[in-house]
Amino acid sequence: MLGKLLKYDFRSMFRVFLPLWGALLAISFINRLTLNSNSMGIPGLVLFIAYIGIIFAVMAVTLVLVVQRFYNGLLKSEGYLMFTLPVKPWQLIASKGIAAMVVTVLSVFMAGLSVLIIAQQSVNIPPLDEWFKGLRGIGADGVLMLALVVLLILTSALVSVTHIHASLALGHLANSHRIAWAVGAYVGINMLFTTIVGIAARTLDRYNFSLELDHLEAIPIMNIVLFALNLLNIIQIAIFFVTTERILTKRLNLE
Repeated sequence: MLGKLLKYDFRSMFRVFLPLWGALLAISFINRLTLNSNSMGIPGLVLFIAYIGIIFAVMAVTLVLVVQRFYNGLLKSEGYLMFTLPVKPWQLIASKGIAAMVVTVLSVFMAGLSVLIIAQQSVNIPPLDEWFKGLRGIGADGVLMLALVVLLILTSALVSVTHIHASLALGHLANSHRIAWAVGAYVGINMLFTTIVGIAARTLDRYNFSLELDHLEAIPIMNIVLFALNLLNIIQIAIFFVTTERILTKRLNLE
């Protein structure tokens, strides 16, 4: 059933984002031609401003949809329909979270791709076959590092999404001004985790905690750091997800 929920959520999200991504890439190609013509002029300036505007629009729509799809779909009147489906609350939350994570990552990727399209003639970007040759030469530690970087991108996006979902769920516990309480919960959670990480760092420093990494090379050290960051993200995702699931299971109030 989770697959069917994901299909529904992806279809709804892509209906909005595919035209935006297409417009972003199209105006990137136009800007590339304008910049290469060495005659920027007023039309070129207008096109570049439009390009910046579309990037901001993509990011803004991503944030709005992450909030709207969860809030309206599960915590407002639409929730009456969703919670009558033969699925568990965790499946509804997981579907919204996975879809939002994928769209967020793709939006960032499209923004980066648009920059590469514009900069291709001014920046020396190696061809694709040289990238593959480089991958074969970095060894197992290098491949592991790349895998951990990709995982970090995904877990970081999911942390952001589940953080928003948990904040909306906590705000839903209030009898009124739920959005305001959700914003307060978001800020409070952020401050709490920042404080915990700060205390942990100071504690480790006080006791002269050391991983004795002097004998390791740069890539293995980076892998340890990336693994620790991914582990921290996974812990946050678990906390946010369980918090949201418990509230929607035990304290849901759609009135």
